[in-house]
Amino acid sequence: MLRLNPAPAEHSIQVPDGIGYFDEQKALRIHTRNLPHWRQEAATYFVTFRQIDSIPVEVWARMKREAAAWHARVDLAIQSHGALPPALALKCEAFQRSQWLQAERTADECHGSCLLRQESVRQIVSDALVFFEGTRQSMHAFVVMPNHVHLLVTPSPGRSLDKLTQSWKGFTAREINGHLGRVGALWQQESFDRIVRHSAHFQKIVRYIWNNPSKARMGAGQATVGIAEECLGPASDTLREEPPLIEGDEW
Repeated sequence: MLRLNPAPAEHSIQVPDGIGYFDEQKALRIHTRNLPHWRQEAATYFVTFRQIDSIPVEVWARMKREAAAWHARVDLAIQSHGALPPALALKCEAFQRSQWLQAERTADECHGSCLLRQESVRQIVSDALVFFEGTRQSMHAFVVMPNHVHLLVTPSPGRSLDKLTQSWKGFTAREINGHLGRVGALWQQESFDRIVRHSAHFQKIVRYIWNNPSKARMGAGQATVGIAEECLGPASDTLREEPPLIEGDEW
């Protein structure tokens, strides 16, 4: 069960059972579009998807050019070696992280129509994210910002993160368009996702999701946060302000 908009000062973050961390010994599937996407069985993922107009056209065009260059580099490496060399895989991760940070800073400036600023629209998204809780997924945390969504989720056994994300985005786009009487694409086609590395990484992601509205200087009622009850520990000082994400390598 998720608690909506809990007060950060009243809780610490604890790691529940069943979190799946990246395992170098397990089989790994990588597919690439503009960004690399890593998949492992029973993994827990940090996912971000954004409104289609949340990033200015010129910024998005530059990011796509950079991504296309990386895509070509990865394809060439796989053709030459039969698989992605570990050193290049690490560089791919660094690129993915830098693109996410760039997009996140831009999205937090609230470009575009910011349809999710409306509480009724955020409610559609929040309801969709938890609709299959306990059957298709375990949702650990989410935040619905004015123009983007972050979430931390473990797909249930046999469930695909890609299909979950497609379901959330497809359903909410139809519902929001109907609710607002609009037509056309709502979300960017490609989402960002990253496998959780370890328990401290899990806690850092929950903390980031929880603090995203305040870091982006959102006023009351402009964002919706959901934190799973099992992630809420007793009050402590663990939710104090974090250094900028660029300082660390967790992302």
